[in-house]
Amino acid sequence: MIDVEKTADDLIYDRPVSKHFRDHLMGFLMEAYGIDLNPLTPDLEVFVNCQSNTYQKELNNICGSVQLSPVRVTGKEKKKVISRRPDCGQIDFSKSKLLYDSGAFSDVSTGCRVTAEESLTRQLHTLSLLPQFSQVDIVSYDLLIDEKHVNGAKIKNRWSVEEGIVAVRETVEASRYLDSQRDRLNGYGIIQSCQGVDAEQYLECVEEVLQYCKPEDCLGLGGWCILGMQKRWLPTFHQVVEKVIPVVAEAGIKRVHIFGVTWYKASRGYPPPLPLLLYYCDLYGIKLSTDGRSPISNALWKNYRQAGATFPNWRHNLAWVKTEMACLKDSPHYGPINSI
Repeated sequence: MIDVEKTADDLIYDRPVSKHFRDHLMGFLMEAYGIDLNPLTPDLEVFVNCQSNTYQKELNNICGSVQLSPVRVTGKEKKKVISRRPDCGQIDFSKSKLLYDSGAFSDVSTGCRVTAEESLTRQLHTLSLLPQFSQVDIVSYDLLIDEKHVNGAKIKNRWSVEEGIVAVRETVEASRYLDSQRDRLNGYGIIQSCQGVDAEQYLECVEEVLQYCKPEDCLGLGGWCILGMQKRWLPTFHQVVEKVIPVVAEAGIKRVHIFGVTWYKASRGYPPPLPLLLYYCDLYGIKLSTDGRSPISNALWKNYRQAGATFPNWRHNLAWVKTEMACLKDSPHYGPINSI
């Protein structure tokens, strides 16, 4: 059994951190080792992508807030494989939360999209094979505007505004379909995804998607994982945040989720997007969450520091990143756009 207090002290070492930070770190170390849930409420909830069954030859037996997809892509052939039940030993998921993606991201890799109806059927079928979670949020089948399938490969490439019209149309239709299936989704939460290339197009998509939202739903902000690679899109992101969050609040939505963004520290002089988004969500009484694979995957690199990880052990890095985001209101970048 891991000594959580000693491990936390070893990770902190000579880093000056608050008691609040240390308490969160001990809580997230318990989650990273599959012991128990962090009893504290984080500033920003992180659903960690844990699609693989093992990391660094260790069983992936984490608990807490996790994110899975009904499909995964394997090998050079980009074979699409239906996700299997996680091999997590005797861990009890009944207290954990699951963000269950639609598979839209994986479907770009194969260049083979399905219909919104097929996507939901795929989600519900594979969910029936998974353990029971305390909460499951099902994501609508949006069309991503920062991923393209070119010559058999997925590339990170932002669409043009003209191309984005199709993405918005399909994304809105996916939210309409999911709204029409609420009888089948009794007991599940719903995340209605949005897309858009520029601020005006994004706002248009949000306004249309909100027509198919209930107050208990979560609005998903898609298309921003590109920020880590292409920081020139940060001004557009700022514009979207300023335009969209007040509209979401006015519609009575209390939860917002941003997909695939775990960038919370300044990078090469660029301010991170998450503290700013958290500030605007807090301003309007909206709970923010995110998801990503990087808290684990960055630690798997041979040069883990170059990848952006703090520690080479994936459990330690996962706990540390979740702790950083749990205390994100302490960030110097937490504030309005004009203060950054």
